[in-house]
Amino acid sequence: MAWVVKRTDTFLESLRNIRKNKEALAELDKKLKRLREDPLQPSRQMAAL
Repeated sequence: MAWVVKRTDTFLESLRNIRKNKEALAELDKKLKRLREDPLQPSRQMAAL
């Protein structure tokens, strides 16, 4: 499954703010990796609540 990120002004501003924050980028990378492995995982977590 291919994900597309629409680059809105809000997204670009947020990206500019965290671009130099190595910890935040590492967390985003982990979340993207989990989404690639199992795209339905967030839905399953919400269903369990």
